[in-house]
Amino acid sequence: MPMDTPRTIAQELRDLGRIDVPLRVRALIERAIAVLDSVDESNAAKRAPHTDALGFLSRNPSMEAAEGNGLTAPSDAFGSVAGGALPDCWCEACRPNTFEDMRMILCQSCGNKRCPHATNHLNACTGSNEPGQKGSSWENVIPRSSAPPAVDRRGHVAPHSIDVTASLVDGSEKEN
Repeated sequence: MPMDTPRTIAQELRDLGRIDVPLRVRALIERAIAVLDSVDESNAAKRAPHTDALGFLSRNPSMEAAEGNGLTAPSDAFGSVAGGALPDCWCEACRPNTFEDMRMILCQSCGNKRCPHATNHLNACTGSNEPGQKGSSWENVIPRSSAPPAVDRRGHVAPHSIDVTASLVDGSEKEN
């Protein structure tokens, strides 16, 4: 029995003209036929080159590019076809995070993620993991408060403690 293509199956379902098929299903079949008609079958079977690997090589000229345009898999960017290893520097400027090269970006000297040296090897290592350091990619990130959550008299935990006066129902004010 020959195997039918998705297009012929969808057209046969449409041509049945059954009334008991829900409207949603019929609309889905029509959309599937429209999508299948828009696909160029002559190019559908070819494997497209992996564009992210090519983009990775163009952003990192220190790597030797493969001869021609033969990159077809993410592993090619890691040296199997590219003809070399990844750059020696692990800073975010030299080796940005990509889908194929995901990792935690840490300073090579102190191991902290917020160190400006982790963002760019030209910055000096501060040895600190404090947020807001100038030159760090975490410069504008404000950390959450490390204070424990406030608990009221009834034992309910408030999500965030605010140090302001609160107006009570009777009109008096209470210091938190």
